[in-house]
Amino acid sequence: MLYYFEGTKLNNGKKIFGFINVSNKEELIWRFQSKKILVKKIGLTKKDFKKRNFIKIKDWEKLAFLKLLNSLIKNCNFSIKESIKILNNRFYSRPLNNKLKVFYQKIKQGIKFSKILKEDGFLKSFYIKIIEAGQKTQRIEDYLAIVIDQYQTQNSISKKIKSKIFFPLGLVFLFLIINLYWLSALWFKVLNWDFFLTSLTIVFLTGFFVFLIAKIDYLKYWMDWLILKLPFVKDLFYDYYELKSTIFLISSFWADLYIPIVFFELAKDTKNELYKKEFLKISDKLKQGNSLNKSLISSNLFSDFFVNSISLGEQVGLNNKAILDIKTYLQLRFNKRIIFLSNFFKISLVFLIVLFLIILGTKIFYI
Repeated sequence: MLYYFEGTKLNNGKKIFGFINVSNKEELIWRFQSKKILVKKIGLTKKDFKKRNFIKIKDWEKLAFLKLLNSLIKNCNFSIKESIKILNNRFYSRPLNNKLKVFYQKIKQGIKFSKILKEDGFLKSFYIKIIEAGQKTQRIEDYLAIVIDQYQTQNSISKKIKSKIFFPLGLVFLFLIINLYWLSALWFKVLNWDFFLTSLTIVFLTGFFVFLIAKIDYLKYWMDWLILKLPFVKDLFYDYYELKSTIFLISSFWADLYIPIVFFELAKDTKNELYKKEFLKISDKLKQGNSLNKSLISSNLFSDFFVNSISLGEQVGLNNKAILDIKTYLQLRFNKRIIFLSNFFKISLVFLIVLFLIILGTKIFYI
């Protein structure tokens, strides 16, 4: 990115200004700090104004960094500072290399690694809490392994949803819109309506309604509630959030984290407003001293299997083995649900394509 800057040299007080090509603001500041220049004003040039002031680092790049960092700490007995110095400029990703330069400079100043990650927003807050716990116990390599395991599991779930649900669902919606378009064209021709103006009005009203849902929290909450009432979709949501809750609980047991924090972090990491509200409610109940089982029952968003499994686990002493068994079952159930929905969307897509051909044939031969 091309930035313009204004600053002052600390040794003689001379004012300077100009342009510099760097990845982000942090890199620019660190460059000038090493040259003893105080930066007073920074901004993107008009050329790059429409672009973001940073390039997003991909999840697999973050995962590769965490794995290599953990390997150097665990196998070579290097400190975090030494490991990041070694990893600097070792990646093909320029944004990641620039980020590591900033991390190294801050660690040299004595700032904790977990605090650096938190300020930068490099990882989600739950992962940062695990790393912070690792630094307190002087077992950072074990806690990094927990973060890596959870990161991989979460990415695996996201990839399955995107590849097996979102892609076929997108095609279904596309052909649904095409079919509605041609059906509307045929129907409006019969009624002698102005097809263009009517279609434009419908598109405008739909866009306005979507805008309201996105902007007004009250409407968004009820839209999320409506989604959870749809057949097939609600079961997928239930399975997904039960599996996600289990993954977070496993990490909390391994990292010895306070369980109310788990559900508070789940609320922060959840886009569905209904689940967000329920996770916060569970967190509050746990803080009041209620058992995990009673807190889950109060939410009414978890299946009987999940609640009963947690209840049984609490009675015999909920531990890593018990929660891992629950996770294994939930993962199998979630995978089956994904496969079922994927096949359902594929069949729906075939039906819509056939319907499109029938409508097209009707338009060509009879009108």
